[in-house]
Amino acid sequence: MNANNLQDLYRTLDLEPGATLEDLKRSYRELVKVWHPDRFAHDPALERKGQEKLKQINSAFELLQEFLTKEEPAAKPASEKPKPDAPSAEEFFLQGQKLFLGNGVAKDIVKAMRFFHQSAELGYAPAQNLLGVAYYSGDGIPKSIKDAAFWWTKAAEQFHAGAQYSLGCLYKQGHQSGFLAKVVKSTVDWQIGDTKIEAYKWLNLAITYGFGKKAGIVKQSISMELTEKQRNEARNRAASFYPKYPKVSSEEIFDQLFEWFLQEGNSPTHAEMQKLFSKMQSQTGGLTKLKSEIRERGLEHLKNTFLGDTLSKTGGFFKAVGSNWSLNRSSDDWGRLVGRNIVEYPYDYLSDTFIQRRENAINHIWLNLMTRRP
Repeated sequence: MNANNLQDLYRTLDLEPGATLEDLKRSYRELVKVWHPDRFAHDPALERKGQEKLKQINSAFELLQEFLTKEEPAAKPASEKPKPDAPSAEEFFLQGQKLFLGNGVAKDIVKAMRFFHQSAELGYAPAQNLLGVAYYSGDGIPKSIKDAAFWWTKAAEQFHAGAQYSLGCLYKQGHQSGFLAKVVKSTVDWQIGDTKIEAYKWLNLAITYGFGKKAGIVKQSISMELTEKQRNEARNRAASFYPKYPKVSSEEIFDQLFEWFLQEGNSPTHAEMQKLFSKMQSQTGGLTKLKSEIRERGLEHLKNTFLGDTLSKTGGFFKAVGSNWSLNRSSDDWGRLVGRNIVEYPYDYLSDTFIQRRENAINHIWLNLMTRRP
């Protein structure tokens, strides 16, 4: 191996010449965490880039490991050799990944699944998620929806957004709804309702932890089938998995969400938002001048959504309709229209970054409202 090639290997693995085998293994594990395709499941382009990068990292690791093994000093006598450490969950996973992808070894999906199982049993969320996918599809392992749900739940409870999304979709399909509920499908089917609550819960968490648009679109379709009480129950179940939000007022949270909405709307990809901003600029002098009205109406809408009685919700609905259709909107009309848009603008037209930020902001406001509820 010439010096240039060796330098390239060190560079790929973020190492300097003179690194030890232990340094190599540590850096390798860190880079795999950074570039693992599971982290980019919400973005196909980044997912492909992650796969390519991971192939480069795996190849460089094998070559540099071989080189450093030859360069290491002679081994100590057997009597002085320390006992080898048991393989870690990550190492089992990486070995399974090589076999699954055929990366430098003969592809063997069945054998790969054994390594994934060992990794999953040790609590490694990426392996648990992948096992869920394998059991759901029957790829290299007998198909089992029950086992898919089991491993997705394990990973989802460790905040794996991809597993949370898959679990949400599985419950949306009626997982654990029971034979009777599937057959009857009556309007009082608490079993089907409960599976939808679970679906909403896991999709809410998937968005919270970065899965974005795909989870948002599915969650929106379920939301329309649930009552206010059921949606609150879903969030109540999800709350134990929420990030530890700081103690901040709902007004401050909404102001930050407002700034993110402005950033989102000023992106060249949001032509419709820019039309709205332009019209508002000509009639009111700009969104920032109405910040307090927008905050007040946006929080009013969320409060009515989560806690409001039928009368206040109905009144809010007609006011919102009026603000949408009014030709000469007042400041209050604009505040109501924009405040509602900030929290309800369709997922299809938003970036994953804004979707995640908005979901966390709404989670935070919901927690504030619930803890203050009489």
